[in-house]
Amino acid sequence: GLHYSETSVLHQYMVALHWAVGQIALGAVDTLPQNTAERLCFLLATMIGLLFGSTLVSSLSAAMIELRESKKDKTAKMRVLRQYLLENSVPPRLSTLVTRQVQKRLACPERLMEDEVKALLLLSPALRAELRIEIFGPHLQTQPLFRFFIIMDHLAVQRLCLDSMRFENLVQSDELFAPGQEADAAYILIEGRVEYDLDRAFADPNFSVHVTPVEKGTWLSEAALWSEWIHVGRAEAAIVCELIVISAPAFAASVSASSALQPLAAQYCKQFHARIVSAKPPLASYPTDLEVPYTEFSELVGSMSRDTQVAISKVALHHLKQGRSFNRAGSRTLSVEVRTGQSLVLFDREGAVLRVINLVTIRLARSDGRILAQIAKGKNMEWTPGCMLPGAKQLSDELAVDTASRMLSDGLRFLNDAIGLGRFEHVTELAMSKEFQVPTRYNKTIIHADFKEGVDPDDLPIEAVSRRTRFAAKRTFTTHSLTLRPADELADDLDLLAKEVFVAFDSGGVSRAFAWLTAGEFDCLASPTGEQALDKWVGGLDLPAKPSRPSVTGAALAPEDFSTPTEIFPVTPRS
Repeated sequence: GLHYSETSVLHQYMVALHWAVGQIALGAVDTLPQNTAERLCFLLATMIGLLFGSTLVSSLSAAMIELRESKKDKTAKMRVLRQYLLENSVPPRLSTLVTRQVQKRLACPERLMEDEVKALLLLSPALRAELRIEIFGPHLQTQPLFRFFIIMDHLAVQRLCLDSMRFENLVQSDELFAPGQEADAAYILIEGRVEYDLDRAFADPNFSVHVTPVEKGTWLSEAALWSEWIHVGRAEAAIVCELIVISAPAFAASVSASSALQPLAAQYCKQFHARIVSAKPPLASYPTDLEVPYTEFSELVGSMSRDTQVAISKVALHHLKQGRSFNRAGSRTLSVEVRTGQSLVLFDREGAVLRVINLVTIRLARSDGRILAQIAKGKNMEWTPGCMLPGAKQLSDELAVDTASRMLSDGLRFLNDAIGLGRFEHVTELAMSKEFQVPTRYNKTIIHADFKEGVDPDDLPIEAVSRRTRFAAKRTFTTHSLTLRPADELADDLDLLAKEVFVAFDSGGVSRAFAWLTAGEFDCLASPTGEQALDKWVGGLDLPAKPSRPSVTGAALAPEDFSTPTEIFPVTPRS
């Protein structure tokens, strides 16, 4: 035959490939070495082939054994289950349902739990605690309280994570808790989706009950950490879920052991519990496992003691000053406001620093739809125009209803016996402070009020002590005319000087001018578009700088007419 070198290129390639595969697979080949160099190459290739082949065979064998062992436990469980169902004469239909659900759940991948990682037992307690806070910390800090905890006492939070927190996995249709059960833990959903169904026995009968989807990042049953809570609904996994479980007894023990965290936790607990017991219609909706009304962190801190507010604000302010975007010019003023309790500086859920103001306002409406609006505020002989609902800042240890009562007993005393408080509405507004260049959140609680039955708004005490000058209206006000006309024409278009205005002084010497406005008038004057019109209106009024005894045509006022802290005076246009 032909010599190897005389054959085709394809034949030469196939012979070389056959020889190479034969060395790897330790198979026989018809090509033998002809000299020492070829024999050395043959030996090296045979040894490499032996090593590769044995490694491949052992890896495949180990994988098969591991696969068999991983299924061994599941196979044993299914065998025992079938035996149990057979011995108890379970009907075939139910037996099939049970078997299918168990098979489905056994097929779901499970998160590796800490107690399954035996190597972690070799870590020192300090390092293990540091590891746990790194794992749990990002999820805990979605609640601003825990962000402050970590800053104030890092070691205490490490112990907290070590002693009171663990992961829990749920598969579809697993129940997390049921109505009527005593709650001993709070939960943070970190993966998956849960469906929450409020039990009708614990719901407001005036509102429809429906299933609420709970997305990841949500806290469930936080009330269990601060009270003896009973679950009022059912939480069930809609898909495979992963949660952090915070044991309430262990949490309380860990926080109580920290001298830095205990005072803040006690104040938080006090305010949280107060809102649980006060949450009921018509002031608020009933509390649920998902939400307790008015328990946003900034609202709770706004009702804490002055010392606690200052301590929390100093922590957030220090963090704010580290940022490059902070306005250094306004830092001194903001620091003074923080020290004196005038400003509240906090973290939000995303970790951003905010200046927070908690306000309570009263929206009082007449039967004709007009609402009571504050159009100017006076202090120290100066008046500042501003169209808003009558309101006040929420003070320490005050709920919204307490702030409203304080307003009605002082600055709005002329309405104290004439109106009834109704629905509470919560509104949050975010704006940039021009002075401090810090985002400012306004937490507004709007209390809707109506006149009591039989009370005529025209018969209020303001009628007896105020004298109103009436003018003929130049043209009829409509909402469309407000939104379409330029700002410099609004004052003339509204003819605001024809409206009735009265002033009330509170016990602190602060004066406020009020008027009855339609919803359209109020929305326009409260917007930037209506600022010029409002300035022109207030500038055309002869507003009193301080209380003085007014005169009433045809009647003389007795001294007892001014025995209350609130005094009402007439407002007449300047000539």
